[in-house]
Amino acid sequence: MTMDMWRPYVARTLPHATIVVDKFHVLRMANKALDSVRKQLRNTLSTKERRTLMHDRFLLLKRATDLTAMEQLVLEAWTKETVFTVYDTLERQEAEDRYRQWVAALPGDLHVAFGPLMISMANWQREIFAYFDHPVTNAYTESANNLIREMQRMGRGYSFDVLRAKMLYTAGIQ
Repeated sequence: MTMDMWRPYVARTLPHATIVVDKFHVLRMANKALDSVRKQLRNTLSTKERRTLMHDRFLLLKRATDLTAMEQLVLEAWTKETVFTVYDTLERQEAEDRYRQWVAALPGDLHVAFGPLMISMANWQREIFAYFDHPVTNAYTESANNLIREMQRMGRGYSFDVLRAKMLYTAGIQ
């Protein structure tokens, strides 16, 4: 069973099901922390230095494999990639090792920004790393939910039956 990090789900689910925390939620926390660090750092820079790093937020959201050579040089200044490489392996033990190495290498002044991520990793360690035994996500379900919300917003007042029929017969969700 794939889910986000919300404890009441656990109590209400099948007692013997393997719970996997969707990696999207973990990586979203990492991106949020990284953006917080970026904003703090930018506040300490001069106007000229800030101009040099213009559009750096978008660089931070890219994966290393998608960067140009120049973008890679800029990214090295931010040292983001290590936490994301946890999900670049197929082996659970290697993922756990990569995470521990990232925590050990994280500078102390960044612990505040990454604190919520590290707390979640500690509290949900078994469920987060279960992904490597059962590599499933909620991507399809989340996408379908977004389509439903968009259809509902556009329809302004569709009844449940109408919304359901539109999704089943026109949006291709089955």
